[in-house]
Amino acid sequence: MLRYEIIEERDSIPATTMYPEYEPDPKWKYVDSAGHEHVWVGNEIPTTYQAITGWAVCCEICNEATPTHETRCNLCDEPIEPGMVLVHAAGHTHYIAGNFEATLIVYRGKSTITYPVSPDEVKALNENPEVEIARVLANRQPISSVHKA
Repeated sequence: MLRYEIIEERDSIPATTMYPEYEPDPKWKYVDSAGHEHVWVGNEIPTTYQAITGWAVCCEICNEATPTHETRCNLCDEPIEPGMVLVHAAGHTHYIAGNFEATLIVYRGKSTITYPVSPDEVKALNENPEVEIARVLANRQPISSVHKA
């Protein structure tokens, strides 16, 4: 019987937001002066549309102009201020997946042989280990091999 193990390592990269992040407030409801009710349905307010009100420079680096918007009622055109909740303040740090490395270690008798493997190979090794180990052994140079006397 062939013994083996797969060692997986993934770096985490810190990512810090420059701007606050908001999402729709599911409790928000608004009735405009004409009596039209507005509520969030998922990520949309179906009774409104986005009117372009002007142009603004998005950042000082690229100096690219982007449209500014205002939410308005579909029926009476009244401006609506959608209810939002703060998810993360500016400067919030979260972590995103970075580099991935995996190693297949095969134990054969008194020998330990180590091979680098890709994420796809890790998946295949987990699904059908005997076939994939045989394929790796036949087609890949080991990164280390230790034989104990």
